[in-house]
Amino acid sequence: MSSKPITFAILLLSIVFLAWSPGTQAQLDRLKSAAERVGGLVEGVEEPASGDTEGAHDPEDSAGHDTATADAEKIIALHAEHGDVLDTIHGNSVVYYDNPDAASEGLDRIEAAETAAAEIRPLMQNVAERYGRERGAITEAMDAAGVSVDKANYMVAANAHDLFEFLEQLAGTRSASAQTLVDGVRSRLDDLDDFAANIQQQRLAEAMEMIEIAQEIDPSHPELGRLRVAVEEAASEKQAEQKARIESAEWPGHVASFDGPGSIEQLSRSVHQYLSNDRDWGQREVKPQEILSVAVRGPWQVAKRDILGQPVQWRLPVLVAVTDEELRPDGIARAYELSMVAMEGAANDAPKSPPWDGFWVGDNFFLNLDALP
Repeated sequence: MSSKPITFAILLLSIVFLAWSPGTQAQLDRLKSAAERVGGLVEGVEEPASGDTEGAHDPEDSAGHDTATADAEKIIALHAEHGDVLDTIHGNSVVYYDNPDAASEGLDRIEAAETAAAEIRPLMQNVAERYGRERGAITEAMDAAGVSVDKANYMVAANAHDLFEFLEQLAGTRSASAQTLVDGVRSRLDDLDDFAANIQQQRLAEAMEMIEIAQEIDPSHPELGRLRVAVEEAASEKQAEQKARIESAEWPGHVASFDGPGSIEQLSRSVHQYLSNDRDWGQREVKPQEILSVAVRGPWQVAKRDILGQPVQWRLPVLVAVTDEELRPDGIARAYELSMVAMEGAANDAPKSPPWDGFWVGDNFFLNLDALP
């Protein structure tokens, strides 16, 4: 067996050893020449550059890359999942109208946002600790860690900024929304006398609902307790005023003198029948109105004129008393001032008689049922 392969192998190992060990270039050259003489040409064996670590594996760098990549993916996923909720929170009130439904919708927005925040907050605390809160710092850290996900790292940082901003703005949303409701209730108390008695009670009832929702939104708001008392007192006061008006209200009956055409009795019966069959009165789906009495209250009046000023339609003023399932148990009726509109006709020849083409609604008031004939 030839010793040439063994010798060549020994020389090759010596060359590699010297290449990685302290030694002289002359020694390395002599070994290369010897290897060539043995029968093999050794090429490309060079001293490694100082500090060359290509192919080396740093466990710490790998862990940082994996963590940053996972964080980036979570940021993207949470931003996409809760994008709609993020759009609802802006640091101001999320109650947009002055009524209980809007207040309830505002509370729903807050609760949905807080549910999302419970999922977002732990991640963003870690992001802040690892990379900071600024877009530039996050982008730089992601780049340094070699993160490569579905979005560019600057977009990951932009998503992170949105999530940070959402959490910050959410913090003041309950207080701002409760204040909107407080202001709305105050406004209702201030302009209460601008409304009819029945509308006053409706607005006060709604104000109480708004206070209850505001207390759910921000139980610590200092004005809610006082406002509740103010609304309760206003409701009692207005109820007393309304009761006094009802007690003093009278049914005037028919006008003392009526020149026609038509008789008071015939016209009042016609109005009674028309309203009893009308979809907005006797045939209403919700709280149908029971027509109790009709009083003719004046002569025929012009409802419409043509371009020459000639009457082409007439109306008859009447007073109509009604009640419903809500008013009857309290022994109360409601009287409406109406104008019953006759059919349109030729100039100066339009009918002053049924059938009716519709009605106009004027003022109204409440009275006791026993005040009616």
